[in-house]
Amino acid sequence: MKKHFFIGLISALFIFNGNLVIADGLQKGATVKAMKKNELIAGKLIAVNVENEPFTIILPTGTTLKVEFKNIQKIEDTGSKKKITPSYSYTESNYKIYRFIFVDGKTLEGAVPKWPIFDIDTGTTGIQKNIWLEYLEYIKTID
Repeated sequence: MKKHFFIGLISALFIFNGNLVIADGLQKGATVKAMKKNELIAGKLIAVNVENEPFTIILPTGTTLKVEFKNIQKIEDTGSKKKITPSYSYTESNYKIYRFIFVDGKTLEGAVPKWPIFDIDTGTTGIQKNIWLEYLEYIKTID
């Protein structure tokens, strides 16, 4: 009897946790706010094209840093551009600089070689698809 209760309890917890999304960072299921040309978009993040792969940030020194996207809490456009030669290239390029705020509170600035693209379900106006980071002032998770 105890064995069946224990298995049932584990199954119930698994099913519960399978439907429960605990989202600290910018990952599927997180509630987010994004500002795009004076338009506030708020809702549930339903897709990020870079969510399941290492995300590369190019630091102003050219060093590349790979992070998991779910560990990023906010990305904001700093409004500046810098010429950077990435460590994997010999060519200097002009990059937009973003400020990355991580769930652990750390902050860094850098460029993005592959643009994240977000799909957000606003609930009221439906699903906003193909929201490119390049066109956002910021995107962040909210409680």
